[in-house]
Amino acid sequence: MFQVFHQLGWKHQIEAAKVLTTFTKVSSIIVGSQLGNLRAQEYQLKSVSTPAYVHNFESLERFWNQFGDETQTQTKWKTQAWIRSFESMGWDAAHSAWMEPRMEPPVDIIEFVITRVE
Repeated sequence: MFQVFHQLGWKHQIEAAKVLTTFTKVSSIIVGSQLGNLRAQEYQLKSVSTPAYVHNFESLERFWNQFGDETQTQTKWKTQAWIRSFESMGWDAAHSAWMEPRMEPPVDIIEFVITRVE
């Protein structure tokens, strides 16, 4: 389970994915969840020096398509994702209170399954 991309900006997410996927082959899957939003956006926390990027469905698919194009072997990825609320995950929404500034619409969770198809 992968749960760290939301702590990084887009460029650093690509770099992290390049490392992660050195452990993959065709038909490998990457599953995870992380902070998500109905509107993909970069955000800045006061406690972190670099901005982070929160995905929605479309941006997560665009991310894996761009990533595949940038890999030396031109990998291809199938992206599946679902936005879920903290409550539907069984979590207390107050657990996102540390996030400043608040995102609009409010932060949710994006669950994903990424499958390497080439």
